Amino acid sequence: MNAPVQAQLGRFLIRDVNPWEGAQVFAMTGDHNVMRYMGFATHRSVDDATKLIQRWRESPSKWQAVCLDGDPTDMLGIVGLEVQGHQATM
Repeated sequence: MNAPVQAQLGRFLIRDVNPWEGAQVFAMTGDHNVMRYMGFATHRSVDDATKLIQRWRESPSKWQAVCLDGDPTDMLGIVGLEVQGHQATM
């Protein structure tokens, strides 16, 4: 596994999403109003979100949690660079 990655961007901290954060990811991915514009289905459980985090960790794509600098445990959202073949999408 690669070393953890994080970056300071102004007052935000961008860091790896961890498998034990399934409940925080589910708080976003389990909300239909949030997910209606995303490229995957609304999750029905914390387990669904945890499985997504594991897929992210095993993928060539890089998905990162966005947190306020003062509290790296409070996830505001997720950003990512998705790699498919010779194409990358943010």
